[in-house]
Amino acid sequence: MNSNPALYRELNLPFDDEESLKSALDAFLVMVSDFRIECKLPDVHILIRTSHYDADGVETDTISDLYFGNQAQALAVARHGYVNAMQPYLIDEADLGIGEE
Repeated sequence: MNSNPALYRELNLPFDDEESLKSALDAFLVMVSDFRIECKLPDVHILIRTSHYDADGVETDTISDLYFGNQAQALAVARHGYVNAMQPYLIDEADLGIGEE
């Protein structure tokens, strides 16, 4: 749920170009890396959705993710997030009567 629609609309404005988006992401990731260490969080997975205008003035959406910590854990963390996000949409076999005789 978004508790501040006006702020969300403002944050959804596309960056002017790819370079300004890259600068913002770089600054954000440095802060996250430092804060992760300060808070003693071993594994942090970030999913980012944003947009920018390309060289032709076309708005382009970007979705990316980044993992800080034990890279062997990255896939498990990503899978866990995906499963939790999809949980409301998953069909339980018991609801379909599968496996019942």
